[in-house]
Amino acid sequence: MKLWQRRLSFGSPDLSISLLFATVNGWLLYYLVTIVGLPPLLAGAVFVCGRILDGILDPLIGAWTDRYGRKRAIVGGLPVAALAFVGLWAVPNAFDQPVAQAAGSMAVFSVFALAYTCVSVPRLGMLPGFVPGYHGRTGQVAVDMGFVFIALLISSTAFPAAIAYFSAGEMLSASSPDIWIGMAGAIALLAVCAYLPFILFVKEPPSRVSTKHPGVFATVRALADTRGAVPTIALFGCTVMALVTLQSILPFWLEDGPGIDAAGQTVVLLLVFLATLASLPLWALCARRYGKSGGLRLGIFAFLIALLLAASIPQGAGLGAQLALSAILAGGGAGALSLFPWSMVPDVAEAHARRLAASVEGAATAGFTMTNKAAAAAALMLNALLLEALPHFPTESELTIAAKLALPAVFALAALALCAFTDKLSPSVTT
Repeated sequence: MKLWQRRLSFGSPDLSISLLFATVNGWLLYYLVTIVGLPPLLAGAVFVCGRILDGILDPLIGAWTDRYGRKRAIVGGLPVAALAFVGLWAVPNAFDQPVAQAAGSMAVFSVFALAYTCVSVPRLGMLPGFVPGYHGRTGQVAVDMGFVFIALLISSTAFPAAIAYFSAGEMLSASSPDIWIGMAGAIALLAVCAYLPFILFVKEPPSRVSTKHPGVFATVRALADTRGAVPTIALFGCTVMALVTLQSILPFWLEDGPGIDAAGQTVVLLLVFLATLASLPLWALCARRYGKSGGLRLGIFAFLIALLLAASIPQGAGLGAQLALSAILAGGGAGALSLFPWSMVPDVAEAHARRLAASVEGAATAGFTMTNKAAAAAALMLNALLLEALPHFPTESELTIAAKLALPAVFALAALALCAFTDKLSPSVTT
C-alpha cells in the first residue's frame, strides 16, 4: 500500500469519531435546551456526568487493548456507539418531566461513552507505532485533522442545513425533534461507513515486547514523570476548551448577535471550516520551520483576532464582511489549535512507553483522551452557566452578546502562556 493510501486509511476513523463527538459538542446542548426544553443547568449536567464516566473508562479500555489487541475493541464498539448516538436525541423525548428527561439522557450517554471509548482510544494508541518520528507524525495528524474538519463541516453546516430544509426554512429553534432524530441517524450511518477503510486495510502494529504490565492508573499517574507530559496535557486541555466553548456557543451567538438564521449559519460555518481545511498543510509546513509550539502560537494569535472582530459586530448586523473575515481567521486559528496539540500526543505516548519499557501507548494516550473529554464537558458546563447568568433574547445588550465569546478567548490565552513550557520538547528546527 502506498504512503498516501496508508495515511488516508489510518485517518478515515477521524471522520467517524469526530462526526459523533462534534455533533454532540456542537448541537446536543442547543437541542436539549431549545428543542427538548431542559433548563440549561440540567442540560449541562448531562454532559458532565457522561464525560466523567467517559474519562474514567479511557485508561481502562486503553490498558486492556494494549494487552489484548486494539482492533477487536473497535469492531465491537462501533455499532453500539452509532446506536447510542441516535439514542442521545431520541430518549429525552420519551419523557415529559425535565428530571426524567435529564436522567434518561445521562443513562444513554453512559452507553455512548463506553462504546465511544472502545472506538476512539485504541486507534489513537496505534499511532506511535504506525508513524515513527516527530515530523512524520505531524504529517499524519495533518491528514487526520483534514478528516476531523470535514466531519466538523458536516456536523456544523450540513446537519443544521438539512434540519432547516426539512423544517421548511424555519429558525432552528422551531424545528421538530423528529427531524433532529432522523438527521442523527444519518450521521451515525455515515460514521460507521467512514471507519471501514481502517478496519479493512490497516494492520495493527505489534506491541512493544515486554513482560511488564504496569497498573492502569499507575501508568497514567506516571505520566507526571515523563518529560514534557504535564505541560503538554495542560496545553491540550486549554486548546480543547477554547474550541469547544466557541463551537457550542456559536448557534446561540449567531442567532442573538448578528441575527443569522439557519441558512446564514450554514454559510458562516462553511467559511470557518473551509479556512480550517485550507490552513492544515500550511501549519504542517510551519511546524517544520518553527516547531509545533511556534506554529501553535501563530494560530492562537489568529484565533484571538477573529474573536475580537466578532465581538465588535453590532447586534442585528447580519452576514457582512467583518463576520466573514472573522470566520476565516477563526478557521485558520482552529486548524492550529487542533493540529499541533494532537500531534504532540504520540510524541509523549512514545516517550512514556520507552521510559517504562512496556507497551503502554494506549494507556498513555488515555491521559490525553481523558483530558479531551473532561475539558469538553467543562466547556459545555461553563457555557450552560453563562447562558443561565446572561439576560435572554430579546433583552440582551450588545455587551452581553459579546460576553458569550469571552470563554474561548480566555482559554486561548491560557494555551498561549503554556506554549513556553512545550518549546523545549521540539527537536531543532531551521530558522
